[in-house]
Amino acid sequence: LHLRLADPADELVITQAGTEESPWGVDQVVFSDGRIWTRADLAALPTNSAPTLAAPIVDQSATTHLPVGFSLPAGTFADAQGDPFTLSASTSSGPLPAWLQFDPLTGTFSGTPLSAGNFVINVAATDGFGRAVSDEFNLAVSAPATNVAPTLLVPLADQIAQDLLAFSYTVPAGAFAEKT
Repeated sequence: LHLRLADPADELVITQAGTEESPWGVDQVVFSDGRIWTRADLAALPTNSAPTLAAPIVDQSATTHLPVGFSLPAGTFADAQGDPFTLSASTSSGPLPAWLQFDPLTGTFSGTPLSAGNFVINVAATDGFGRAVSDEFNLAVSAPATNVAPTLLVPLADQIAQDLLAFSYTVPAGAFAEKT
């Protein structure tokens, strides 16, 4: 049973109300305005349950040096009371690798892996009462099968250089792309 107090950060948590087997419990709650909740009133209050995993997260794969991006499907997590929840992500051993970013507002992962490896990623949904559920998925990063030359996307204009004069040319951004 969770009761929110004046400040949203304050809460009173009663982990076991009185029963026949354990008669201890809260007899009443008296508010500053004179209202009183009895043991029966407290027992009738709705309880809050943790969010649930509605659809397991599918394992993902990526290739080194190529951008990776994927989002958790809508409805991956649910809350029976309709409470909002916050998403977070980590690996089984701590924070995400430096190359992998997670946007908790959209549930989107993005980044460019620099080396091959297998990562166990944990995604948690935590409601405002601190109750959480999580799921793990594997992210397998592999090296490309062979080294393939990039593809020219934008033809480069011919350039003229003169003897004994400095020459500079900047290749336009997006002129080349990696083949997948």
